Amino acid sequence: MKVYCDSSTKAACYVIEGQSPVFVLYNHQVTVNEGEYLAVIAALTDALRRKRTSIELFTDSQLVVSQVNGRWKCNHEHLRVLRDKVRQLTQNQVITIGWIPREENLAGRLLG
Repeated sequence: MKVYCDSSTKAACYVIEGQSPVFVLYNHQVTVNEGEYLAVIAALTDALRRKRTSIELFTDSQLVVSQVNGRWKCNHEHLRVLRDKVRQLTQNQVITIGWIPREENLAGRLLG
């Protein structure tokens, strides 16, 4: 199953293949990178709740993809907490997290 996610500083959007898009409004303004992590966490949490076992998650955030996959260091504590939450959600699951250009990211196009 494919999942697409994106974020702004005020809201996130994710689309689980075959499902309606989901929009999540933040109750406070977040940084761009925090928002991207929160979008990934919301999408993974929903997909796992639906008992999906094989997930391909796509985001246009190179930072999130590179930090979660261990290619880049995570130097900020508030992002490390979010990175670790993503890693916890993907533990013992068949989940890949990959980068996609914004113009190909269905969630990004919907978020506008």
